[in-house]
Amino acid sequence: MCRLFVVIGLLAVAGCSSGKRGPADTDADTDFDVDIDGDADVVPDVAADEADEVDPGLSWTLDGDGVTVVVHADPFSLDVMDASGATVLEGLGAGAGDGYGAMAWTTGETSWASMLSPGYYDFDASLDPWCDDFVVTDATMSPSGMDLVLAPRDPATGEPDLDGVHAHVGVSLRRSTVRIDASVTDATPRAWAAAFSTTAGEAFMGFGERFTRTDQRGLDMYSWAEEGGMGQGEDAVPGPANPSPNGEAMTYYPVPFFISTRGYGFWLDSTWRNEFNLATDRDDAWRVWHIGTDLAFEVYLPLVADERPWPYHLIDLFTQATGRPMLPPAWTFGPRRRINHDDVQGAVSEIQAMRDLDLAITAADDAVHLLPRGSHVGRETVLAEWVSGAATLGYRVNCYVNPYLSTAADSNIRETYLDGLDRGYYIQGASGSPEEVFLVSGGLVSVNTVDFTNPDATAWYGTLLDWASAMGYSGFMYDFGEYVQPGSVSSTGLSGEQYHNLFLALYMKAVHDHMQAGPLANDWLAFARSGYTGASAHVPMVWSGDPNASFDPADGLPSMVRAGVNIGISGVPHWGGDINGFHCMIDGDEAADEELLVRWIQQGSMCSNMQDQDSCAGLTGGVKASIFDSAAAQEAWRTYARLHTRLFPYFYTLAHEATATGAPVMRHVFLENPDRPDLAGVDDAYYLGPALLVAPVVERGAVTRTVDLPAGHWLDFTDHEVVEGGATVVLDAPLAKLPLLLRDGHPIVLLDPTIDTLAQETSDEVVGPTDVAGVYDVVAFVSTDVGHASCALHDGDTFSFFWTGGFAPPAGYTPASSEADLASCALCYLVDDLGSGLVRVRITGPASDLTAGGLSVFTSSDRTLRLDLFLF
Repeated sequence: MCRLFVVIGLLAVAGCSSGKRGPADTDADTDFDVDIDGDADVVPDVAADEADEVDPGLSWTLDGDGVTVVVHADPFSLDVMDASGATVLEGLGAGAGDGYGAMAWTTGETSWASMLSPGYYDFDASLDPWCDDFVVTDATMSPSGMDLVLAPRDPATGEPDLDGVHAHVGVSLRRSTVRIDASVTDATPRAWAAAFSTTAGEAFMGFGERFTRTDQRGLDMYSWAEEGGMGQGEDAVPGPANPSPNGEAMTYYPVPFFISTRGYGFWLDSTWRNEFNLATDRDDAWRVWHIGTDLAFEVYLPLVADERPWPYHLIDLFTQATGRPMLPPAWTFGPRRRINHDDVQGAVSEIQAMRDLDLAITAADDAVHLLPRGSHVGRETVLAEWVSGAATLGYRVNCYVNPYLSTAADSNIRETYLDGLDRGYYIQGASGSPEEVFLVSGGLVSVNTVDFTNPDATAWYGTLLDWASAMGYSGFMYDFGEYVQPGSVSSTGLSGEQYHNLFLALYMKAVHDHMQAGPLANDWLAFARSGYTGASAHVPMVWSGDPNASFDPADGLPSMVRAGVNIGISGVPHWGGDINGFHCMIDGDEAADEELLVRWIQQGSMCSNMQDQDSCAGLTGGVKASIFDSAAAQEAWRTYARLHTRLFPYFYTLAHEATATGAPVMRHVFLENPDRPDLAGVDDAYYLGPALLVAPVVERGAVTRTVDLPAGHWLDFTDHEVVEGGATVVLDAPLAKLPLLLRDGHPIVLLDPTIDTLAQETSDEVVGPTDVAGVYDVVAFVSTDVGHASCALHDGDTFSFFWTGGFAPPAGYTPASSEADLASCALCYLVDDLGSGLVRVRITGPASDLTAGGLSVFTSSDRTLRLDLFLF
């Protein structure tokens, strides 16, 4: 260990030395566990034990695995370089009391107020001038990094002061990661900040579920979970007041993590209200700050010798540090609809009507609210019979819970509420009594919130979830969570300011731990609308909350694409929007028409979580278009819900990849094309995994889609035509068609087209997973330019195709006599010349290796394979 000292004259420091003094803060931030692994070689640029004055050029270089950090002494700042030696992140030096220094802290006050409801928050910070100009006075080296002591500089004299309030900074390295921890010991900061330079073209992507754009540069992006914003209608562009009331940063699910097109990722390790000023105050800088008592953040860089596109490296490192996404049960990848136990269509139940119309569906979400008022009480037998009958038809059924209990005297679960009250299981308000808020959950209701920092309260809450499993339900709409007020206090003494975001992770963990310990372990669903860093490790899926039932750009169908790719970047891979929206507010129910429903079904089918919503919540109680009254919507569901179901092998393989590496299912186009930073702002198209490019129509009346298509050959999945990339292309998109392109060299594996459900069933009229267990359909597009296409499923089955041109019939295979023959023959093939150099070859037979002229096939599956190969 090498210890370097810098001795500086003693001078008073204005501002920093006269801030609020007090004992060291004992209510430290709640951090996620981070293991420090690997050693870093620490090489001081200046080899001296002591110096009489600070050398402005003094710096230290820390070399680690895939990362180098240079720490500058005067003024303090740090630069981060990747494995190639390129500087990707440069800390600012001295600030001007504005928080735009390499590091900064300040004192002051914060204030909060409710807006419209307790789920909307008006925040204001009255902060003192920032202490943001430091000099390193002590540097202690270690194998994993260094510890620094920073003295503030007096802005009046320009000299440092060893008697001022010193900051302590730890710089630690692990694989392609830099972690910074900062604190002060003789003051109680109200806020901390760090600031860095930015280049004109740098884009910032991620930040959780954000609805209005994918490149957040130019926004003040705060992280504080709240009710969803209300858009201003189909003709209003997003802006500072759209959505209302708090603008573009509003979200149920914030995550203070982003990736930069410069080649790094950044995570603020904080549950306090935090904010990123992304080239808003200054064109040449971005800043992160929060109202916590200390500061911690991590910077992630591309991994060495990893062939994946480098943005995936950053997501991998982030989710390794904060928690890998949970692997959802297989059945949860099937389509779901909101269907209540007494819903009928004509003379039959709605669940039967779906089967009669050949509309693929796996699960029903009913509106039985176990919490907050116990709407199931007195109906347990009826509900259990409905769930059992639905299972016969291949349905899993989910009900509804949230983390609240009604305070009403006429609540069906009044005694349960009082039991929790007697035991002290609810979050306390500033007055010392349980905090009461009102919200809309099955009607307007006042509630107390279960306190998940109390282990006994958490265990008690789990017993309430058992009400659902006792009736046969398989899971829950896991709603709300954003209503912890800033002035509240948890059982462990956390203030609401610190607990508000953390509550969401603990709320998700509560359902996970209870369900995993019970009879439905690894076979249950909770789809949550809210969350925070790490919550994805505890719930199978997330949904978009309550979007507007229109083409509203800030809150309707267009916002779903942005929300899905942003939350995917942020470590949450399994997401979907409410198909056809939830609110019928600004645009009214007229906007929730057939066209909207068709387009939303198309887009919603290309997410892990495909779910349909029947509500038209608004002031007039409107009625939306339904698949039962629209032939076009019915056909869209028949086509795309079935395609979604058939894609199960693809989805489930992507899910295993997500659990292993954090890789999203809905992938922003930049993730696959990091050499194209100009694509960062694309917010209306995305990759579904690596093989499919989805370009949904999200504009009313549009019958074409303009796409900035990445380079390469692409196959129109519907029309079977080659589309050339590397240019802006216009795709046909009549109402019945979702523009969907298959990527050259990337096969997809599908289930048999007769599949109705991913749940087990006992009806001869329903096709379930065991009925199609012996066959796979494999679709691939292979050009001679790429020459091969390959993929591997989660269970180890592999599929590889090599194409050099010139097809010849494979030995032992005979021509199929018809399309029907092709579907069921033993060893047959069919060849179609589609023109323009594209040949379609279909081969049916047992899994085996074969050669057919310039086509070679290698597979390891034990299923019968129906290969559908487009050779170019």
